[in-house]
Amino acid sequence: AAGATDVARLGALVRASLLSSAGRLDEAERVTRDALAGPERRSPHDASVHLVLAGLLERRGALAEALASARAAVRALTASAQGSAA
Repeated sequence: AAGATDVARLGALVRASLLSSAGRLDEAERVTRDALAGPERRSPHDASVHLVLAGLLERRGALAEALASARAAVRALTASAQGSAA
């Protein structure tokens, strides 16, 4: 199941990037939020998804939300590093 979660997160990153490049920010934001709300919340790619979401939110002027998402990325990276050290 973890592998499927990783593939889903990577797919979300690709879709969100393509949608963002096409100026479809609402859809890109939905894709990233859906990926993070999945049943399995932990993936090595969570930090990347949070960073993509932070960038989308920043582009939309939602700076407080963008900062919160960037901080979530840092937490995900920290958790991933601690998990791999165990």
